[in-house]
Amino acid sequence: MSLNSLSNQCCKTAFQAVRADHLECLAAMSKSDLSSRETSGQTPLHIAAKLNRLKIVDFLLKHVPETQNVISLYGENAILTAAAEGHFGVVRTLLSDGSLKTATMRAMHRDINGTSVLMLAVAYEDNDTAFWLLKRFGKALAMLPNKCLMLPLHVAAAQGNIEFIRVVTKYDSHMANFRDEFGCTACVYAIQCGSLLCLRYLVEKCRANLASVSDRGQSLLHVACLAGYPHIVQWILQRSVPNIIFWTTSHNANAIHFAAFSGCVGALRIMLKGIDKKRRKTVLALRDLRSNTPLHLTAINNHIEAAQYLV
Repeated sequence: MSLNSLSNQCCKTAFQAVRADHLECLAAMSKSDLSSRETSGQTPLHIAAKLNRLKIVDFLLKHVPETQNVISLYGENAILTAAAEGHFGVVRTLLSDGSLKTATMRAMHRDINGTSVLMLAVAYEDNDTAFWLLKRFGKALAMLPNKCLMLPLHVAAAQGNIEFIRVVTKYDSHMANFRDEFGCTACVYAIQCGSLLCLRYLVEKCRANLASVSDRGQSLLHVACLAGYPHIVQWILQRSVPNIIFWTTSHNANAIHFAAFSGCVGALRIMLKGIDKKRRKTVLALRDLRSNTPLHLTAINNHIEAAQYLV
């Protein structure tokens, strides 16, 4: 007996059938029902993708394949809806339907925040899917930024995902110097997550600019001091110009101010050991835009150990 001949339909709408996982009810519905939309603009295919109903997804692709192109009020096609929930088996099924040209158009679609399917795969640390997407859709997808101008590379760096970084930068190593809306390269995110391995790869293999500064004037040394990673501070100092410690941000704060603010004694020790005692007093008297010295900043944040070291 075919599915279409069943008459014991218990679900009134296609959405009810999808949520109840009743494929037999869907089979008894018209094409119009299967293509209907909720107030959010989502179709039954969106809901099936969101709930990881793979059999229903296959059924809907066979009977109403055009619903793949429907965009919800959130700017999502069914692919992005599935990816947002981490259902990458559904993503692969959806992107394997139709011609490569059509699949590419769907894969390149972004939601209202500019998030792509590749960025979601990276966010979920699903490298298998991310590499599958890269192999299928290439550089164009890899270079697709979100509304904050972040690339998938930025997200991978923030997670310390060296495997993805090694693969994606082969498509275009220049992306290592791509700046987001805050003026931050992937190096900033690698430092924030404490991954010296990722930072070294970006600088040594991809030629990321170690002297880059953000729109607020923060150098990579500033970021390392604020994040509290002495080993990264040491590595940056060994490869930078001697006066990088005294580079100031738009708030007139140098790296010593940042290390004091975060209470990172290790970073303070590394930076101050290269300054003779006579000059050190002058350096520690330098004030930021709010007239705070490094000692003021340790006191403000109650970093007792750092304050004791500076005194």
